[in-house]
Amino acid sequence: STWGSNFRFEMQRIKNKSFSSLIRIGQPHFTTHPHLLQPGEITPLITAQEYRQRRDKFAEGIPDNSIAWIIGNQSQISSNDVHYPFQQNSNMYYLSGFCEPGSALFFDTRSRIGSKNYLFGMLVPNKDKNSELWDGTRTGVDNAKSVFGADQAFSDLSELCGQTKVETVSQHFVTQQTNWSDFLSNLSLTFHRIDPTTQRRFTSIDKKIQSQRVIKSKSEMKLLQKAADIASIAFNKVIFFFLQTRKKQEK
Repeated sequence: STWGSNFRFEMQRIKNKSFSSLIRIGQPHFTTHPHLLQPGEITPLITAQEYRQRRDKFAEGIPDNSIAWIIGNQSQISSNDVHYPFQQNSNMYYLSGFCEPGSALFFDTRSRIGSKNYLFGMLVPNKDKNSELWDGTRTGVDNAKSVFGADQAFSDLSELCGQTKVETVSQHFVTQQTNWSDFLSNLSLTFHRIDPTTQRRFTSIDKKIQSQRVIKSKSEMKLLQKAADIASIAFNKVIFFFLQTRKKQEK
């Protein structure tokens, strides 16, 4: 019918327009999940600009000629090829909103990028069509720059260390969180391959980032209020169910 033909044509037009403008990364994006995110948001209620402001504030406390490493969590296997639901390292999430496992951030105060007194870089999983068929889309180095604001992005630790000349850094800072020891072991081995004579020391920067996270932005307070509302509704439903059940038992 004419109506059916027009409907199919309109649906195809909308479909083609939508797919041409989608940005597919390893987590929701406002072009693929408009019901979850508004334009400009990286995570619910938190925009790319706010993440940039957090990084700027964090970098102020990093000494010159240093690199601060924020190391993400690894995915954990439940059984065979089944993984537990992934939760990102909270410090990494706070500074970037990046939600993929096996990743890291670095802040290099040897470089100045525009108005910033540091270089912001990311280490992300490499794009792999075969793995992505099973595990889902990966962001990759290009989208790490365009979406998450990285000045540099790498998918290989050795390449990162070689191109950024990390052997010339006077001091390295890290957050001592889950899975950080494996990453630092690999980092130390990479340093040793570059220059076997050098000894690298890693200094904790936990207090710096934790003190920054104490002060909440307006967006964070909205998220806290939303979480409290959800918890309140859940508690009320449980209490109501309990009272109703007790009434029935008393009859």
